[in-house]
Amino acid sequence: MSDARSSAARSANRDRAIAYSVFAVDVAAYASTLWIAVTSESLAAGGVASLANGLAIAFLFIVGHDCCHGSFLPTRVENRVVGQAAFLTSLHPFALWRIGHNLTHHRFTNLASRDYVYRPLSLEQYRALRPLARAAYRFHRSAIGPLTYYLAEIWLPKMIFAPRAVVRDRGRECTRDRALVGLWVASFFAAAALLPLPAWRVVVLGLLVPFATFCVVMSVAIYLHHTSPRVRWFATEAEWDRATAQRRCTVHVEVPRAISLLFHRIMDHTAHHVRPGVPIHRLHEAQGALASEAVSMRWTPSLHLEIVRTCRLYDFDRHLWLDYDGSVTADPARPPNAAATPACPAGSPGTAGAPRACSPSSRRATAPSRGRCARSSRGRRPRTRGASRGSASPRR
Repeated sequence: MSDARSSAARSANRDRAIAYSVFAVDVAAYASTLWIAVTSESLAAGGVASLANGLAIAFLFIVGHDCCHGSFLPTRVENRVVGQAAFLTSLHPFALWRIGHNLTHHRFTNLASRDYVYRPLSLEQYRALRPLARAAYRFHRSAIGPLTYYLAEIWLPKMIFAPRAVVRDRGRECTRDRALVGLWVASFFAAAALLPLPAWRVVVLGLLVPFATFCVVMSVAIYLHHTSPRVRWFATEAEWDRATAQRRCTVHVEVPRAISLLFHRIMDHTAHHVRPGVPIHRLHEAQGALASEAVSMRWTPSLHLEIVRTCRLYDFDRHLWLDYDGSVTADPARPPNAAATPACPAGSPGTAGAPRACSPSSRRATAPSRGRCARSSRGRRPRTRGASRGSASPRR
């Protein structure tokens, strides 16, 4: 028993040393890029440093995110203190992030009635939107949507103006953490007024541009984490399974090793959802254990644009990705290299006028006249295609 305790203590101390080293490096990256951004005589150098400062904020945010899960450091107090300190640079209240992320997103991953992270609309929901809201939805799911998505859809409504019903019994904690963020922002305006530096550079290059850069990085990351032609969304809890959603509705995004290390392996996202208690420096090993069942993709610009073109609306009854006119763009249950799903002939029954996907037998047909529409998948057990890497169909 004593040997087991000693081994656990050594492991905790090793993890603590790694964690504080990662945190120190990220703080140094943030401080150095901030200093160059606001003091450099060259405006170009200051601008580049300001963008780099936004990346350093993203690195620190991942540390805070891990602390919020209680996995970065061995004790709850250490995670709370380091986590809130790391979150200050991204202007996030620790308590509100925990409510929105841990208690909502992780608990109800890809359940459209609860999870809000890049949640797709159905064709009926999209058509019911007012013109301005419809334009905003289309913009946020376009290639340039990350410019405003995280700021408009998550940070403002979930972190800053969270409804009272969401805060519930954590009002005092949320108020305190919001006040800390407010003091952090106020410190930039105080520095602009008191330091012998151009005030606009302190505010714009030291605060606004880095925060905007961070928001864009966050938008891209969370979009890729949960959006893929091979990923399903669910409308009701009756057909949704939490354990399956963590494995089959989160995406392992393969990026160059240097980028993966800089962003603390957060793109090994399936492992994080399956085991959120695994610290970031162990995520890659945990992801390897899930290789046979995880949805994986190697990121390229062309693949990113293909996802943007494919994943626009979602048919929750038939589990198909749709275009804005209702035409089928992808079937998450089909292996990635299978032939495209043909639309059914004109006049076939559909959902709100949308063309329906053809059954597997009609997909094998060589003539369009043989197409037969598939029945709705509501209440039906999704087909399991085994544990091959190319499978994205959740097991029920």
